[in-house]
Amino acid sequence: MNDYELDLIQKTIGYEFDNTDLLHQAFTRRSYSQEEGGENNEVLEFIGDKALDFVVMKVIMKRFGHITNGDYKEFKTKYDEGKFTEIKKDLVESKFLAKCIDDLGFHNYLIMGHGDTKNNVNEEDSVKEDLFEAIVGAVTIDSDWDFDEIEDAVKMMIDFNAYFNKKENDIEYVAEIQKWSQKHYDELPSYTFHETYDGYMCQLEIKGVYSYFYGEGKSKSGARFLAAKEAYEYLEENDMLISFEDEVGEPDEDRAINQLQELYQKGYIPEPIYNVYENDEAESNEDLWCCDAYLEGMYYRDASSRAASSKKQAKKDAAFDLLERIFNNEVDYD
Repeated sequence: MNDYELDLIQKTIGYEFDNTDLLHQAFTRRSYSQEEGGENNEVLEFIGDKALDFVVMKVIMKRFGHITNGDYKEFKTKYDEGKFTEIKKDLVESKFLAKCIDDLGFHNYLIMGHGDTKNNVNEEDSVKEDLFEAIVGAVTIDSDWDFDEIEDAVKMMIDFNAYFNKKENDIEYVAEIQKWSQKHYDELPSYTFHETYDGYMCQLEIKGVYSYFYGEGKSKSGARFLAAKEAYEYLEENDMLISFEDEVGEPDEDRAINQLQELYQKGYIPEPIYNVYENDEAESNEDLWCCDAYLEGMYYRDASSRAASSKKQAKKDAAFDLLERIFNNEVDYD
């Protein structure tokens, strides 16, 4: 994990480590430490599990409990013990924490041994749960058990408001911005926080969007929510939420020509232009024809290296090559 990735992760959870080696350790699986040496995240996970329980319990009781104003100052709650057990279990279960890690995109940064990498264990819910708890454990140790810091980090990783207030048509803005950024640019959005006189201001930056988005709230998570909401609304207003894949599916060599034409007709790209010609360097009937593919007004590299036995196949190959580059944002303006 490089310094840039460590910095993005810290900005995402709203906590700056004094010792970034602890954050690195939180992402390190035992399979890696067994092969390469060093410490792994298992003890941090154990610590984080206990710290997380305490934070979740505080959040639940602050939301559903209060001290009465009568003759006796007692603690009164909206629900009984059974209901609270159900809510707490829901918030710390493997599937829920795994979804939080998915929304954050952190599982993509796991440091694993060869076996884990081969078996894609970073996609398993239990592994994502372990990672979530290990990050909380790392914050716990680095902050010297500062509960306010631990609570803030957990609230940045779990959107409690979205959980408790969720309605059928509610949009999880933070999660949606995370997914959009990773889907289009394979990286996390960048959050920067500044203290204000009554809370926090959050600045959000997303690659490929030439605008900053801001939110102010009494907590970091509240400020982040508003910044993400502003970004989501910007993407929606500018027709940027729908991806090429949403419109035409994944690049398909047999359908690539039609997929490009469909993107052109919907106004997403300039008109595709094809130049089919004989291959002067053909050594067999398998590479008689070549095709260059361009977008009108935009530059695209020569595709003649993909020679084919027929004009039709050469055009299909060039279209597929161009389509993949469009999906990967690799086509540049002149």
